[in-house]
Parts: sequence; C-alpha cells; structure tokens
Amino acid sequence: MKAALIVMTIMGCDDSATQCHYIDTVQQSWQTVALCDAQAETQINRHQDKNYPVIVAVCESAGERMTADIAKPEAKTAETNAQVEI
Repeated sequence: MKAALIVMTIMGCDDSATQCHYIDTVQQSWQTVALCDAQAETQINRHQDKNYPVIVAVCESAGERMTADIAKPEAKTAETNAQVEI
C-alpha cells in the first residue's frame, strides 16, 4: 500500500468560513494529514497579509484537491481544516 501524498491549500474565507476562495497551495507535501495539520498554523501565519477575516489551511490527498473557485471548509471528506481569524 502506497502512502498518500498530502497537500495543503490556503484559502481566504468570510466571517462564517462558508464562502472561501483559493489563495495558495503550499509547495510542500506530507505523508499524513496529521503531519500536514502540524504545519498548518505556520503556513497560515505566512498569509496574514491577505484581505480575508478568516484564513484556513486544508490538508487533503493530492488526488482530492479542492477547486480554486469556491469551497466550503465544513464539507469535509478526508481532509482536516485549521483556521485562524485575523
């Protein structure tokens, strides 16, 4: 069984974190969601200059990446979300 390739997507959201827009995909990958989650706050802090009240980091398998338009972080599959209100 191969280890999953986990990627982190940074998204900017409204106050309720229901309307989110793609900001960036972190140029790093992890072998587990837990390892990705451990780095989420560090990566979110690098995007504090963006004009969104909430920034979220979504860790997910590379084959299940979110679309760049609009996503709803609470609609989880195998990913885990970390968020920081700015």
